[in-house]
Amino acid sequence: TRRSSDLYINSKIIDQQIFVSVLSEWIIKNKLSQLGQSVLQQFKGITRSERIYHLDTGLLQSESMKVKLSGSSTMEKEVLPITIELSSNTAVSLH
Repeated sequence: TRRSSDLYINSKIIDQQIFVSVLSEWIIKNKLSQLGQSVLQQFKGITRSERIYHLDTGLLQSESMKVKLSGSSTMEKEVLPITIELSSNTAVSLH
């Protein structure tokens, strides 16, 4: 199960660019079977993303995103704490 809710949206215009920032909360719950044992994974965290669009054309120029999730993986009575950090950067070229 993955659930996210937008907490904050901000936009601003600088020169010929529109900056759209989104802050979202992510909650991920996953149950799977490994070596015949049930594993429960639970994570919670915040996603920060920013998209930049060209003011006149509305075309996406770039996007960046950072995610930090903290939680645990539980198998029987063993609890393993886990932190996941991801980041991505995308640049759009019309060449």
